[in-house]
Formats: sequence, C-alpha cells, structure tokens
Amino acid sequence: NLIRTEDGMKKLARGDEISEYDLDHTRMLLRQRQLLTELEKQEESASTSEELDAEAYSRALEERIGAICRGVRGAGEVTVMVSLKGGYRTVYAVDAQSTSSGYKSEIVMSGSGSGKQAVVTAYENPEIAGIGIVCSGADDPEVRRQIISLVSAALAVPTNKIFVAVA
Repeated sequence: NLIRTEDGMKKLARGDEISEYDLDHTRMLLRQRQLLTELEKQEESASTSEELDAEAYSRALEERIGAICRGVRGAGEVTVMVSLKGGYRTVYAVDAQSTSSGYKSEIVMSGSGSGKQAVVTAYENPEIAGIGIVCSGADDPEVRRQIISLVSAALAVPTNKIFVAVA
C-alpha cells in the first residue's frame, strides 16, 4: 500500500518513505527472484523426470553389474541384462494423528489454491525382477558362484533372481 507524498516520494501505509529508485529496485529484485524460482522449478522437474527414467536406471545397473563381474578372476567377457518390476514409487509425507476412534492419516499438502501439491519425501527405485549374466568364464562353477554371491550382496537381490550362463 503506497501513498504518494507532496515531494514526489512514495510512502508505505505504515509511514516509511521510499524513493522511486528504491521502489524500482525492489520490483527488479522481486522479478529476478520470481524468474529464479521458475527456473529452479523447471530444473527440478527436468532432473526428476531424468532421475525417474526406469530404462536409464536399468542400463545403469547393467553397466555397474558388468563392471563388478569383470573384476571376478576368470569371468572373461561379461554381458548383463536387468529386468525391473514396475517403475519408481513416489513416497508422500503423511500426517498421522491419534483419535479416540483410532488413527487418522492424510497426505501433507504444500502451497495454496491451484498450486497446492502433495509433499514428496522420497522416490523408491523399481524392484529388480531378475538379473541375467552371460560370461565366458561361467563354465567354471566357482566363477559362477562368486558372481552370483557378489551381485546378490552388492544389490541386496536374492540369489534365486540371478542367473549366470556360459557365453
């Protein structure tokens, strides 16, 4: 709430005087902040969509598994395929309250009006359905056992979901 005074100054409703320069500077700063906020939202949205690409996640897992398997003595050439079950899972903040009739919980929202959104606390990776590994050294039972144990331990995947075949 601005009021213009006789000397050309603008006055805030509470009585503080402010010059045209200060007013323009404040407007410019507010506009810069608004643009930065919009850019941050765009970057966050872009990084979230990149992060939540299940195919990219699968490829990254395949590369990492291949790299650790090649480190096993006698493994030889290694090719890996990872199958995923479902996609990313979004975990929302929940407000749980105890009532006389039990518990009441609701998703926590942020913002107001049309900008109201649920608060995201985490994204969970897709579940690994199975891992297939083909390597030239898999004809040796010890190499096969080491690869299965290594991949199981590294990714917390049960051994029955890992299959190693001879190339």
